[in-house]
Amino acid sequence: MKKRGYFISLILAILMLCPNTVLAACDYSEQVKLSSEAANVKFSYEAGMFKTGNYFEQDDILVPDDVEDLENLPSGELIPEEVPEVRLSVLNITEDIYVVITNDFDNSREEYYYDDTEDGILNWTRQEDALYDKVTYTLEVYALDSSCKAEALRSIKLETPRYNELSEYAACENSSEYYCQAFTTLDFSLSTEDAIKRFEQKQNPQESSSNTSSEKSFFELYGIYLLIGFVVIVIIGVVTYVIVRKTQRSTIK
Repeated sequence: MKKRGYFISLILAILMLCPNTVLAACDYSEQVKLSSEAANVKFSYEAGMFKTGNYFEQDDILVPDDVEDLENLPSGELIPEEVPEVRLSVLNITEDIYVVITNDFDNSREEYYYDDTEDGILNWTRQEDALYDKVTYTLEVYALDSSCKAEALRSIKLETPRYNELSEYAACENSSEYYCQAFTTLDFSLSTEDAIKRFEQKQNPQESSSNTSSEKSFFELYGIYLLIGFVVIVIIGVVTYVIVRKTQRSTIK
């Protein structure tokens, strides 16, 4: 009986100590601290043309005819290579939290901890094969101690733009047209042929306006004569109809 009473007392003691242990490891103040750290996490991107660190001599690259700055470069001067990129950053990852990042391009799932960062900062560049697609990322923040809170402390969605190849056309330089933006989140199905037509119309506005004014001048000059001719034809038709009807009535009598 003594042994049985000892075991019962031991079990009760364990049951009483376990909740206290959990609370000691993750009390209210710890939960508030984790929520504050999760709220401080920042997720952002930067899209643009970035220098690769490589250089070309002027004679080794194709220089567009309409770019005067490149044409006027002294022979042998180096030109920096620039490529379009979407760069992403996560800030303020601490030793008590980690992040899980997924995306809708390849449905990958990656976990990043404080040891994967540089002083809590995580940087990476979107892969080249996803450069021409919009990609939406979902970042979830979790507590490193899952016994404190297993579900996500916070969730962030970030839509990143795609690179628009039409922006490389010379006609798009300094243009504010939507189809000329280097990076965009818009979905437009403008073919290369349609884009070239728009570029040509933009580059030759006088020719387009000339065609319009020519058509307008024709109707302004000859419209009145066409109207008079139409009225005369109608009158002749009415008169002819009246004469024919009278002739038919006279014949019947």
